[in-house]
Amino acid sequence: MLKAPEQKAPEQIPKEATILTAGIDMYNDRFLFVVRAWSKDKSWLIQYGSISTWKDLKRFIFNFHYPIQGTSKTMKISRAALNTTYRTEEVYDWLINNSKGIVYGICLACQPQRERIKSVFIHKIYSNQSLELKFLDPGSIEDRSRKEIGASPDHFIGCEVYATACIEKSWSSTNNSNFLKKIKSFLK
Repeated sequence: MLKAPEQKAPEQIPKEATILTAGIDMYNDRFLFVVRAWSKDKSWLIQYGSISTWKDLKRFIFNFHYPIQGTSKTMKISRAALNTTYRTEEVYDWLINNSKGIVYGICLACQPQRERIKSVFIHKIYSNQSLELKFLDPGSIEDRSRKEIGASPDHFIGCEVYATACIEKSWSSTNNSNFLKKIKSFLK
């Protein structure tokens, strides 16, 4: 079992940042998370830490407002990726009921794939609902994430990978057109 991770209090978001993403990894007794702000040329680690309950996770993703430096404005998380490889059915059920086009299930693909991120839709027969999952190419995303990582501790690397995946061009989601408009300018 991991020792309790450190916490990094939320920082203000630089003015030039246009997008805020979160990567979330799930463990038996908690969620680890990283929040990153992005501009066309740079990213900033804004916060990392742990959350204990599904209720707190929902509040963190949908209700927390991060202040933007030098303004009275705030920014919320635009996209989040939640690892689905542990307690998979529980995660799927939570995502079906709470994703709101912002939170997506994510996991590493078992083998290399052509796209960095591949979207797969699963249908849960008992609930008659569908869920969009993202499968990451095992090498390409992690390589990019390691370039972004600087200040987060080692046990948050998975979270960094997921937060970085959220801004990938190959993410392509039909559910979040506002996010796509924001990110379009620096994906060219």
